[in-house]
Formats: sequence, C-alpha cells, structure tokens
Amino acid sequence: MTASTITDIPDLSLPFRSGDAARVWNYWFSHRDLSRSAHAVHNPFADDYKLNQRLWFHAGPELDAELRTLFEPLVQQAARGELDGWRDTPRECLALVLLLDQLPRNMYRGTAAAFAHDARALALAHEALERGFHRHLSPAESLFFFLALTHSEHLPDVRRALEGITELGTRCSRSQQRTARGWCVGTQKHIDVLERFGRYPHRNQALGRTSTPEEEAFLARPEFTALFMRSQQPRTQPEAASAQPCAEQARAAPGPRRPKLKILALHGFRQNGEVFRARTRKLRHALEDIAEFTFVTSPHVYSPQGETRAATLAAFGTIPEYPTQRVWWMSSEDNSVYEGFDASVAYLETVFREQGPFDGVVGFAQGGTLAAVLAAMQPHPTLSIRFAICISAFPSRARAHAKYVQPRSIQVPALHVVGTRDILVTPDRSLQLFETFDPSAATLLKHPGGHFVPSAWPYPDIHAFVERFVRHDTVPVETPSVAASPSVSEPEPEPDDGGPLLGHAREALAAASRSPRSPIDVPLVQNLLHEMATQGRWRELRQLAVHAHELRREEDEAHPETSDLVVVHEEIVELFARQLTADLAVAANILRTRPGAGPSEREAQWLRLFESHGVLQANGATGSGHWPSLCAREAPRVNNHADKRCRLAKDIAAEMFRQEAMLAFIDQVERERLARGDASVPPSRVEDNPARRRRLQPYDQETFARRLSYQRYRQVLSLIAEVLATMDPGRTREQLHELRSSREYSPQHIIAGRTLPLSQAVIEPEPEPVVPCSLVELGPLLTHLRENLGVHQQTAFSKGTLTTDGRLDLCKQVVGPGGIRPLLEAMRSTRHVKRLLLGNNIVGDGGAAAIAEFLREREDSPLDCWYIAGNHIGPEGISHVCDALMEDTKVTSLWLKRNPLKAAGMRPLAELLRRNRTLAVLDLVNCGLLDEGLEVLLGALMGPGANKTLKHLYLGTNGITAASAPLIARFLREDCALESFYLSCNRLGDEGVALIAEGLAANRSITRVSLASNRVGPQGATALAEALAGHPSIALLDLGFTKATAAVGELGNFIGDEGARALARMLKGNTTLRSLDLLHNFISQLGVNHLRDALTVNSTLVTLQLTQFGRVHNEPGKEEIRAALERNRQRIPLDQREHVAKLDLPDHIKEIYSVYRTHS
Repeated sequence: MTASTITDIPDLSLPFRSGDAARVWNYWFSHRDLSRSAHAVHNPFADDYKLNQRLWFHAGPELDAELRTLFEPLVQQAARGELDGWRDTPRECLALVLLLDQLPRNMYRGTAAAFAHDARALALAHEALERGFHRHLSPAESLFFFLALTHSEHLPDVRRALEGITELGTRCSRSQQRTARGWCVGTQKHIDVLERFGRYPHRNQALGRTSTPEEEAFLARPEFTALFMRSQQPRTQPEAASAQPCAEQARAAPGPRRPKLKILALHGFRQNGEVFRARTRKLRHALEDIAEFTFVTSPHVYSPQGETRAATLAAFGTIPEYPTQRVWWMSSEDNSVYEGFDASVAYLETVFREQGPFDGVVGFAQGGTLAAVLAAMQPHPTLSIRFAICISAFPSRARAHAKYVQPRSIQVPALHVVGTRDILVTPDRSLQLFETFDPSAATLLKHPGGHFVPSAWPYPDIHAFVERFVRHDTVPVETPSVAASPSVSEPEPEPDDGGPLLGHAREALAAASRSPRSPIDVPLVQNLLHEMATQGRWRELRQLAVHAHELRREEDEAHPETSDLVVVHEEIVELFARQLTADLAVAANILRTRPGAGPSEREAQWLRLFESHGVLQANGATGSGHWPSLCAREAPRVNNHADKRCRLAKDIAAEMFRQEAMLAFIDQVERERLARGDASVPPSRVEDNPARRRRLQPYDQETFARRLSYQRYRQVLSLIAEVLATMDPGRTREQLHELRSSREYSPQHIIAGRTLPLSQAVIEPEPEPVVPCSLVELGPLLTHLRENLGVHQQTAFSKGTLTTDGRLDLCKQVVGPGGIRPLLEAMRSTRHVKRLLLGNNIVGDGGAAAIAEFLREREDSPLDCWYIAGNHIGPEGISHVCDALMEDTKVTSLWLKRNPLKAAGMRPLAELLRRNRTLAVLDLVNCGLLDEGLEVLLGALMGPGANKTLKHLYLGTNGITAASAPLIARFLREDCALESFYLSCNRLGDEGVALIAEGLAANRSITRVSLASNRVGPQGATALAEALAGHPSIALLDLGFTKATAAVGELGNFIGDEGARALARMLKGNTTLRSLDLLHNFISQLGVNHLRDALTVNSTLVTLQLTQFGRVHNEPGKEEIRAALERNRQRIPLDQREHVAKLDLPDHIKEIYSVYRTHS
C-alpha cells in the first residue's frame, strides 16, 4: 500500500504537539514507522488502508520485546499521570489510551502488570467517547477507545463497546468489512464470558484470583476459548509465540497427513444441497485441512401449507411448483406433526449406507434441527455420528420428538452456533436447543450476525471444535496400483446418488442375482417404480433400468415373455413414455399460447408433425399441466451409456412412436414403392441381388419404423428441453403467478415497471373465450321457469342451477346472444328468482337491450341483483340498462365486471347515479374506465344533488393513476357516503396513495377500503398509517395482492419492513381496524416482528394476512400473531361478532357466489 499524508482532514490535520505521541501513533497505525513527523505518516481514512491485525492482536515474543524496549518508559510516565496533557486532542488521547491499555498487554503478557492500568485507560476512553473524539477518527483508530471498554469486567461497559464497534463496521471501507465483523465477534465473546462468570477467568492466574470449578472446567476446554484469552497465556517456548488460532496457519504446518473427518451437511428450509454447498464455501475452506463434506438434498419438494397455501391459491389460483426448494419436513398448522420427517430419516439411512460412515453432521436451521434429532437418536445402527454442529437451529416441536428435547438429555458432543441478530430463528430458540444437550458435551458460540450470515460464523472456534475428533494416526500417501484401477474394458458405471426408493428397488431385484434365483416381488417393484416417477426421480429410474439389465441371464434373453426383469424394464419404459408424452402436450400448449410471435417456424413444424400423426391424441396426452416435468432432461438419449447397456432410449422411442412410424411407412413409403412396381419383385430375387437388397433396405418396414421413432424421440426431447430452457413461466403473462423466486418479483422490479404502458387487458377488457350453448341445453331450465315451479333444494340443470336463496346461477353457462331473450321470457313466469348470475355469458349489447326490456316490463319482478359481468356489453348496451333503471326501486346491485364500458359508458352510469336512489352496489372492475372515465363517474357522486345512496363501489383494474388522486381525495373529503371503496390493481403509487390518505383521514363513512396491487411502497403505507391512527370508521384495509395482478400486466405493493413498522405504530393506537391484508409486500421477519409486537397492545384487529411469497417467517412469531388475533376475536361482544365477520365477506358478496366458481 502507498502511504499518504493527511493534510486536508479537518481537526486531524493538526500536528501532534508531542513527538512521543506521534511516535506511539505512527508505530501502531503506520505499520511500525517510528517517524516523529508532526503529521500522521499513513492515512487511516484511505480505502486501501491496511488494518494491521498481526501487530494489534497476533504479536509474538519478538514484537513484545520490541514494544517494551521502545515504549516502556512512556507507559510508566503515563501511569504516573505525566502525559495527561495528551488527553485534550483526539489522536494524542488515543496514543495515551494505547500506552495504558493496549501496549501493556504485549509488554507484560500473562502477568498482573498487563492489566495494571486498565482503570485509568477505561476512564480515559469514556471521557474521549463523551467528547466525541471517536467521531473525528477513522474506524481503525476509534476501535482502541472501545477496546478499552471491552477489557472492563463491568458488563455495561462491554455492551457499550459492542454498540460502538458495530457502528464502526458501517464506516469501514468495503475491503475492511470482513475484518470489522471479526471485531464484533470478539466483543460478543467478551460479553458471553462476562454473562456466564461475571469476570474474565483467564486473568485469574495472573491476578492471583482463585478460579471456581466452573471456571476451571471452562478454561480446560479449548473450544470455549477465544483469542483474547489465549493471548494472555504465558509463553514458555519461543515456538508457542508463532502458534495462531487461524485454520490457515494450522493447515500450513508441515507434517504427515492425518485422515480427514467425513461430515454430512444438511441444508435449511427451502434450500437444497447445491445451494447450501455454494453458500458455505468459507466453512469448507476453514475445515479443509481436517474434514470433507458430503452435501445432500432432501427428497421433499417444498409446497406451501395452511395459511400460506390458502393465500397462494387466493392470489394466483394455483400452487406454483418449487422443484429446487427442498424441505426435510412440512409442519402441521400447530407444529405438532412433522410430515415427511420419517421419510427424510429413511433417506438419510440410505445415504449413510451408500456414502458413509460419517464422523459428524452439520445442519443449518431446519437441517440443524434434524442434526440435533440425529444426535438424540444415538446410538443408532445406521445413523451413527460422533458429533453434531447446529447452526441457527431450534428444538423440534413435533409430539413424536418429545423424548428428544428433554433438558440435558443428548450426550453427543455438539457445537451450537447462534446469531445474536437472528430474527428468523431467534437466539432464545437456539438456546433452548442447546439446553437439550448435556452441558459437558455442548458448546455454544455466538456471533453478531443474523440468520444466514456465513461471513460472521466463528470459523476458528468451529475448527477447534471439529479438530477434537480428528484421529491422530497418520495416513501414508499411496500411489494407486494398476491392479486397483478399473479395467479399461469395463464400462464406467453411472454415478449413483439415488434415494431410499432406488435402494429398496435394488434390494427387491437382488433376488434375481441369487443362485439359485429367487422370484422377484414384481408388484412391489412396480409400486416403487411408480412412486419414483411420481417424485420425478427419472435419473434413478434410468439407473435402475441399467441395473436390471445387468442382472439378466441367458434364460431371460431366451424367454423374455416369462422374465420378471423384462417386466421391470417394460414398466420403466412405459413410465418414461407416458411422462414424455404428457410433457410434450404441455410444451405444445405453452408454445401455442406463448405471447408475441408464438412458436418458431421449427417448433411449429414439429407441432404440426406430432398433431398430424395423432401422437398426442393416441397417447392420451391432454397438456393440462402448467409446466413440463424434468423428465426430458434425465431421459436416456439414443446410443448413450444407458441405451447401449439396455436399449432404454430405443425402447421408449418405440413405445411412443412405433404405431405412428408403421402407419407412416405405409403412407410415405409403401405407396411410393407400389407406384414404382417394387412390390412385384420376388423376395428371392431381392436376396439374390446384393445391390437391390442394399437399395431396398431403407424401405424395410421395421427398419423405417425404428429409424423414424428414434428421430421423433430426439425431437420430443429437444422440444421439451427448449421449452424448459427458454420459456420461464415467471416471464409469461399467463403464468406470471408461477414466480420462481422473490428475485424475479422484487421491489426493484415494481419500481422499474412503473413506466410500462397499460396492457390491452386493462384498456380493452374482454370476456373469456367461450362457445354459446344451444337452446336444447337450456330447455330443462326454461321449462322449470315457465311453469313457476318452486325450489325446495338446490337444483342443477344441464345448463344453470337454482338455489334455495333465490339465485339463478348461469355463470359460465354461456347462454349467448341467442339464448338471453328465451331465458328472460321464461323468467317472466317465475317468482322465485331474486338474483340473476349471468357472468361470462357474452350476451352483447343486444342482450343488454333485452335485459332493459325485461326491467321495464316486469316492474313486479323480485329480482334485485343483476350480475352481468363478462358479457361483452359496451357503452351502447349499458345505456339501455341505465335507461331502464333510472326510476327503478327494486334493483340494489349491479355487477358489470370485465365489460368494455370504457369512459363513454360512464356517462349513462353517471346519469343513472344522479337519478336513481335505490342502487347500493356498483361493480365496475376491469371496465376500461381509465382516469377519464373515473372523472365522469365521480362527477355524479360529488357536488349539489350528488348520489348518497350508493354504498359499495368497486373500481379495480381500470388503469387509474396518481393523476386521479387529487379528485379521489376531494371526493373522500367532501362528498363521499360510501361504505366500501375498492381501488385494487390500479396505478396510484406512493404519490397517489398519500393524497388519498389525506382524504380518508377526513372521511367518516367508509368502513372498507382496498388499495391492493397499486405499487404502494413504504411512503404510501406510512401515509395510510398516519391517516388511520385514530380513524373512527375504517375497519378493513387491503394493501395485499389481487389474483388478477399478473394477468393484466400490473404490479403489486412493496411496503416492506418500513411500511410494516409504520402500520404497527398505527395498530398500537387504533381501536377500529378489524382486518388488515398485507399479502405479498416483501415484508421480512423484521417487519413481522413489528406487527407482532403491536398486537400485544392492539385489542381490536382480528384478521391479518401476512403471507409473503418467497419469504420465510419463523413459526413462533406466526403463532404469537395467531394467538393475539384469536384473543381479540374472543373480546368481540356477542352482538357484534356477525357484523365483524361480514367485513371480509359482506352479504352483497355472498349474493353473487356461483356454484360454477372454479377452485384450484
């Protein structure tokens, strides 16, 4: 590093008044430069300033002696108070602290003199910090003020030091960050020791203090010691001076190679072995001299359960697949049952048998809990381990594991690594796990990091713990002999990393290898094969096919019809063929519906080819799935290793395409041969003529079919693989809900997408594409209506359903333009229909005219609710309906969702609102209003003569932007009489929501408001929180994520932890809010904790939706929230409970529930 002189830093550019102070400073911070320069020789503020850890914390006898020679007289002067004049400037004061605190620890190492001046140094450091000297110095310099506090045996001093050192880390340059984290780790260790003993036991010998038995046991255990304790041990040999705690120096020491330990690594919740391996690189590096790791992946794919599953279905309509996110178990809602745990243990038994034995196991989070259970299961005949390392782990809460979590019950030595800032697995939970181990076997290490911060893990201490289990017998380095090498003629087997299913299947097939041969349990093997296919274990199925083929004998080849091994092979072939055919159908469907250009020309040719020959239909593939499986990636290729061994790929190809190939031979070859007259050539003449035989060989039906099936098979694998590689479902409009991770849908993603234009789905609303039904299909319903028959129970017809509460449900039955008039004509005779549900029936403007005629002519009709969403009704059609309802006194609900009304359609609706005094519910979701249409509509609800009878207004998905916010705010503030105001899935953003919050603060009528999926961030959430702090009426606030968000090209909210904190502050004082929806808002455990703490004060909130897709929250925190919400529910007076329940599901919503609503 190039030294730089400080000449332009305020206050610090002042020269040292004392040359001795300059000498001390320069020696310590300028890398032993004894210059008496009036200025600092090096600039500790420089980004490339080297933190001299070796001098400061790793000095040996030579440096100790040098320091004593150079500075002992100054230390004595400082002790006598002769240098107190240095205390008035930051750097000279720092030099004085060094003379009293740091340098004696080197000069008088291991003696009482090392600590003789600690009291003076402590007082001086406190004074310097009170005067703010540390704020004028670099982090490296300021550190030594705080170290003087760390050396105190008064716990508050050391805690103050940790706060200060942590803050210093934020000021360090990037190159210094890692070292700065080590300072925090060391300070935390000081706190740990003081919390346990009230003093530093390692000083006892030097200070003549008597150690307690607990302290003696502590000092005798190297895994508990730390650098600051080792540094004060008297050195008896020069060699000891160079002994360092770091693993790197231990590895550098020469000597015979010791056998390495084998450690099994268990990943955490929603990780996998590869991810865990990549993220623990430093751990592997720290232990590489003594241990090697085996990383395994759980057999269980993560699938959301309970509240998360329900929220996912509500938001997306389906459950996304998470093939790379694995779990060792899924907890029941009350965490008393760990589903899949036993299967995970069985899987690990196979790992131990095939890849073990293992000396120890290391696990992170959920994997750490599993490691603890494995330790509790010792001694175990298969899962035998000598030690366990549990990082950020917690005790199992499963009822079945109660015996494993008794205090002090686990005898296996274990190291517990705890992050003091872990908010997912809080330190108290990790301490509970620690307490289940025998104190004489358990070791606790703390670090100042969070949940998964490998850079903060105490690697030297982990190394010291693991090193205890290294066998000290040496292993000679051997050169592999030729005899030990596999034969070059023997094919190399495929790597075998299969799970328990593969192991069980191999055990079942082992009967075929015995002599005499035993029968194979074919039904058992078939069940195992099907389960392997269900779990997507295609590679293992491929391996098993090779294994089964290797077990064949001559009798299997001679009589395949009676061979059990041939049956197994055929079963595997069929499983691959069936899955690939289904995946082909799904891939084809994805390509056909891909936005933009659709399939490429080559892809289109393949699709036409497969469809023209009926491959998909012949194999029964429907393409109903959302995404192909990974079967195509693991399926054998023609002529690859597995295929050469057992013809697996060729047989799969034949299974899939043989029939098509045979037909193709007739169509493409045989007809042409007949036209040429080749069929008239006698077979004998063909055999006699080699040239003719070679020419006709390609046209042999078997050969042709075989070659064509191989070609088709290759095309299928290529097509599916291409879809898997290039068509990420998280990037298609139809499948945006299948986001693979939070990285693909993040706050940055929302911010970046603010300028994207509105999608056609918002501007030009269209109903779902459907085909109208026939009048014949409507016949039974029409007859029932004409005859005015009663409805004594829910009655379903070929089209339509009548319910006992007066609903005629025709949603998605598609009466169409030709069926609407016959339907309405039949309804003239009935008195039993009060609510007509005509959702997605595409009746068009003509149908709207027919509805208007019915409304005018049937004044005595009991119909009060018209649900005519998704009917392709435009401005002209809605004008007819509005005209008919101008003076109507019966209809209270009008649902118009997803009709292309646009701004022009708002004019007749506005006129209707000015004149009608009966309508209470108006739904205009996804009707293409935009800002222009909203202005027209609100005009009827504002000013003199404004409508005050409309109570529930739904305006979601209409492209409403912040430009409309001032108008909305004025409406809320001055004229609004609404009770429900829903603006979900628009583009209001923080700016617009802040204005709307001002209007809400002045409003006293609204009880339910939704701003879900509006790109609301922390600022908007804070504005809403301030508006609702003492609000007297708002009982429901929805800031969540609507199901249609991705489908219409919109974006969600991203209030994050800052927004959650603001809402938590609001909840502490709010006594009105009952329901709060924060679904998918990028809230971490920190934000959840704020809300949890608020609920200890709040007594009214009863519903809180907190699921955050792609984010994990700890179970105890969620349980505390559930308990608080339940406590608040019990506080609701009995006469108010029904009213509170209706906030989330009011009566006017129940009235339009359809029996044809699709559930995923």
